[in-house]
Amino acid sequence: VEQLNTAQARHERAKGRINQLKIVVDDLKEKQKRWGDQLDEHRKRGEELDAARTKIERLNAAMAPGENEHKAAEGLTTRADLVK
Repeated sequence: VEQLNTAQARHERAKGRINQLKIVVDDLKEKQKRWGDQLDEHRKRGEELDAARTKIERLNAAMAPGENEHKAAEGLTTRADLVK
């Protein structure tokens, strides 16, 4: 009888531990999903940032003065700007 009670107590403790571990696993799965979503978001933002940097570089290159451009015309992009 004593062995049976001891075995039942061990069994109950094991069931409690199993439930605790299930909760931990569920929590870790949720965190893993959130971190994966954040990683995807950061990756997208990084791609957008790279695209914006490339666009800025192209715009800066387009605004660079030409070889024979007069000093007064630097930074002006249209004929209307030049006439002012």
